[in-house]
Amino acid sequence: MGDVNGLITGASSGIGLAVASHLLEKNPELQLVGASRTAGPLTDHPRFCHWPYDLSTSGAALGLARRFENEVGACQLLVYASGSGLFAPSDQWKAETVESLVQLNLTSPMTLCGGLVERLREGSGFAVFIGSTSSRERAPLGAAYAATKAGLHHFAENFFQENRKRSVRVLHLCPGMVDTPFYDQERFRPKKGDDYSVDPDALAELVQFFFRGKGQGCNPTHLVVEPQKVGIEKTS
Repeated sequence: MGDVNGLITGASSGIGLAVASHLLEKNPELQLVGASRTAGPLTDHPRFCHWPYDLSTSGAALGLARRFENEVGACQLLVYASGSGLFAPSDQWKAETVESLVQLNLTSPMTLCGGLVERLREGSGFAVFIGSTSSRERAPLGAAYAATKAGLHHFAENFFQENRKRSVRVLHLCPGMVDTPFYDQERFRPKKGDDYSVDPDALAELVQFFFRGKGQGCNPTHLVVEPQKVGIEKTS
């Protein structure tokens, strides 16, 4: 089997790291480019190449798409796992923080897909977007974050409809609370205990199931995964 080329963003930590690690382990033909601000623990993996990009800045996603197209070519896998939160009353928002949030969570994945759509079509590609249950629920103190995730939800579904006849598949994976460094800068995090958060490795196994497992013929354009219990605790 020949090489399979993939691009994953946010692979330095959290869900992105779990997904990248799992895919590399399960798919020996996969050559994976990871785009993130920091390199992370996969730097020394022989089939992983880190490219430093800050996708919260304007123009970064388009530059990443062009570089991948020029240096790699066909794209069989695109995983957008980058993201950040903003949980505060709207009267406490800073304009630059909102702009960075929208850029990272919504504008960059749309721009990246637009730049790589022909490569995805050539490779019968699989596009994965890491969303959130906030895309469909009320999110007190998280209005801006929820808005970006709702936008990503609609983009993913319509991106699939536009490209399904060109053999492009789409997974929009929407977990509830996942205990990752995502919450390091927030005022709350999931309550301790396995029942209160989704395991990142479980999400990684779902991506593999639809990428190369028995779910290859499916297009779960909005798959919600929630922990058994709901609970949060405040952080200092």
